[in-house]
Amino acid sequence: SAGGSENIVLLDNGTFIAKDAYYTFGQVTRYVRKGSYVLSSVEVVNPGKPADGIHPAGVEAMATINPDRTEVVILIIRDEEDKEHASTFDIDVELGDGQHVTVTLENVENLSVSTLVVKGRF
Repeated sequence: SAGGSENIVLLDNGTFIAKDAYYTFGQVTRYVRKGSYVLSSVEVVNPGKPADGIHPAGVEAMATINPDRTEVVILIIRDEEDKEHASTFDIDVELGDGQHVTVTLENVENLSVSTLVVKGRF
């Protein structure tokens, strides 16, 4: 190879190979706006397979809210390749002051990153 980084490998023929982490980072930066902050309480109610103490339960979620509290961005990473477990997930996001946003995502593909933008006044 001609060089690059751990996420992008430059090949000798002038092309490149982008790793999965590169695309995941792109998904985050496309939707999470400058000044947003990460909400500390995000629960995946039905995460598929149970966590085993070493590996997560197959789904991880992160939520951010923009500074004027009009948009919540929820990112869901399904890092398992297991067709026997759930592909529908309930995500509960605590916004503070007793407010919650709960969403259901259906048909979440294995080994994928999904983004949901919830607009409103939070």
